[in-house]
Amino acid sequence: MDEPGFIKLNLDDVDDGTDPVPAGIHLCRVKNAVQKHKQDSEYPYIQVTLTPLDTEEKFQRRGLLLTLSFHPQALWNMKQFMTKARVPHGADGFHVGDFIGRELYVTVKHKPDPNDPAAIRAEVSPPYTVAS
Repeated sequence: MDEPGFIKLNLDDVDDGTDPVPAGIHLCRVKNAVQKHKQDSEYPYIQVTLTPLDTEEKFQRRGLLLTLSFHPQALWNMKQFMTKARVPHGADGFHVGDFIGRELYVTVKHKPDPNDPAAIRAEVSPPYTVAS
């Protein structure tokens, strides 16, 4: 008979999400893009969630985050990303929904996690490259 409160579950082979997506250049697809605005910030931003397509399955489920700021000195990054992802944009603006499903190559770098210096996290940064 089982002991009350004892859960028989083997977690030894469960991916705990601590391994970051490998550093390097990866083909990714935009899974989601949402415009946000932090309460005390002057500028809004677009939070882009990317799915790496050319990695192990466990990394494809994890995803990558990219923040594209509306700050005037950061607009170059948004423009480069949108151009390489082929997101339509022009003088009249763009629709954030047009990001979803776009594919491009992004650069993934590793950095210490600010909340846990012993942990490593993956960070998306330029350069970006058009996917064929």
